[in-house]
This record gives sequence, C-alpha cells and structure tokens, in this order.
Amino acid sequence: MTIYAVDIRDRTAQAVTAEYDAEDIVRFYKVEAESAQAAFAAALEKANDKLAAWENTLSISADSLELAKQSGPVPMMVSRINDLRVWINNFDNPPTD
Repeated sequence: MTIYAVDIRDRTAQAVTAEYDAEDIVRFYKVEAESAQAAFAAALEKANDKLAAWENTLSISADSLELAKQSGPVPMMVSRINDLRVWINNFDNPPTD
C-alpha cells in the first residue's frame, strides 16, 4: 500500500512518505491506499465524518449558538464547515490513476 496526501479542495493526490505531517483537519488528508482513486474515496469518507462531527457539535439550541457566535471560535468553525461542505459537494470527479 502507498501513503497518499489527498487535497479534497483541489482534488489532487500525491504519494508521500510516512513522515509527511502536513495533514489538515479540513482540506488535506493522509491516507494509506492501493491507488489514488482508493485514496480519494478514503479521504472523502474522512471529510464526511469530520463534517458530521462538526455539525453535531454545533447542533445546540439556536439561542446558545447565537450567543456563542458573538465570541470565540464558532464563526471560524462555521466557516470551515461551509468550506468543507462545498469541497465535498464538488468532489464528484476524482482523477483516475
């Protein structure tokens, strides 16, 4: 198996060494797979899991969310969720090997 760094925004996959450490929790995913196509599928699954976890984290009462938006990391988190949602939705044609 090969280790790939998959960029879900730009839809690129690059073989990397095990020491690769530029994984990002939103855009870049490090996955081990048989092919670039399999790496894309695994990265997309990780991205969907992250999106679901974030949306679950933010599924608090509307009043609490409005208060939280006024301070702290919530606006950045909402922005990252929106970016991730767009990238996942645009991920319909992963490149072939």
